[in-house]
Amino acid sequence: MAQKTTDKLREGDIVLHGGMRILIDGPVTVYPDTSAVHDRYDTYVWPGLVLNANELCDKDSPEYDGWIASFLRGQQWEDRMPRPRKDDWPIKGNKLANWYTEES
Repeated sequence: MAQKTTDKLREGDIVLHGGMRILIDGPVTVYPDTSAVHDRYDTYVWPGLVLNANELCDKDSPEYDGWIASFLRGQQWEDRMPRPRKDDWPIKGNKLANWYTEES
């Protein structure tokens, strides 16, 4: 297991978060920090696909997580944040956020 900050993640990385294995499967979108209060903390948003979503959403699985399942199956915030695909979980943070990734 390796640890990376959000700005060091790359397409193809698998992020381990909340029991999920999230494949970064697209390019990053960077939202520049425009405040003059501190150092620049741009926000990085990576598209992610939850590889083990079926396990997390199956009530009979020991990996079941009701909170995650409610988001992945469109039961939470769908009216405020429509998702383009099932099992989507973006990785979002600045250069201070750390993520565990599978070794490649």
